[in-house]
Amino acid sequence: MGGIQHETNPVSLENNGDGSTQFTTYYSINFKWIVVMWIISCLIGCAITLAFVYDVWSIASPAARASLILSYLPLSCFLVMGGAEPLRLNFFGWMNKIPFLQRRLLLLPIVVTSSYLLATLPQAHFDPLGMVVIFAITFLVPATLRQEDSSSFTWTDAVIWLLIWMPLNLDWGIWLSHPSMDVMWWGLATSLTIILGWGCFRPSIGIGFTWRPRTRDLIVFVIVMVMLALMIVPLSFLTGLVHILPNVSYTPQHLIFVWIQQFVAIAIPEELLFRGIMLQGFRDTTKKDYLSLMLMSIAYALIGWPTHMQSLLNQFYGALFAFVTSMIYGASFLKSQNILAGTVAHSLVNFFLIFFVDLPIDAH
Repeated sequence: MGGIQHETNPVSLENNGDGSTQFTTYYSINFKWIVVMWIISCLIGCAITLAFVYDVWSIASPAARASLILSYLPLSCFLVMGGAEPLRLNFFGWMNKIPFLQRRLLLLPIVVTSSYLLATLPQAHFDPLGMVVIFAITFLVPATLRQEDSSSFTWTDAVIWLLIWMPLNLDWGIWLSHPSMDVMWWGLATSLTIILGWGCFRPSIGIGFTWRPRTRDLIVFVIVMVMLALMIVPLSFLTGLVHILPNVSYTPQHLIFVWIQQFVAIAIPEELLFRGIMLQGFRDTTKKDYLSLMLMSIAYALIGWPTHMQSLLNQFYGALFAFVTSMIYGASFLKSQNILAGTVAHSLVNFFLIFFVDLPIDAH
């Protein structure tokens, strides 16, 4: 795009001499492109917000609808902006010039905690413990990573990774005491925390998050979908893991909204955590791409072990399914250095499982 110019290395971190680092950007965007990118980001953020509140819209009161929209909208918009690398980097560069905003470590906890309060206080669902956990995680992650000056993956990165993953994986949405703020809300909050923590304060890790696809990304995506079709679909039916649902019909609007939910709230945070961070950590440690890919995929399968399935054999098949898909998503990241292809494929696989197959689970 003609309005954006950047040098080969758009990001640098300069040591401030006090153990912290200073964020610097070399992107230069003229005012016209700033306005255009902000408008586009806000419009996409509005669409994501509508998809998130769609399920409860018909049963929610007007006050509940308003509170949910106000809660999700800033998170959705910031997530879209976070994937627009020039906008994200310049945003933090501008913050350095404004005295109040120089305390940018408070930005994420303020935005995310305010999102929680907007959704829960108007409906008397406020939980002080949930608020404290949310504020602590969203503050500690970027604050800790900001002090890490190593250019490679460290034990600090590993501990912070675990701190982020626990609430997402353990469905701490129950602390929010709100039916529509479970995995979806945590998915948004998790993605923003990762983008700020590693994308801005630890860019040397290289989480590979950008919305702008290159030709290589499109080619990798096609290859990924072909591999999934040739490997996963036959494996799933041969093992009896999935069964086609009979006589299902859904409106196009419902299908679109559910896919957006899967893409934004499930696929993006999982790809950032596993392919964007964990895989990079194993690569720094082992110096071998495919060994790292296998270790990451084993961890992905074990962490997501499907205990809800009715037999140990089905649980093993489910973990095997996760392992194979993780290998494919991870390979796509190694080839493109962007999680975009794997994220889209991940969301489509989840979408397929939700609408067109019947997974064997416990009767209770």
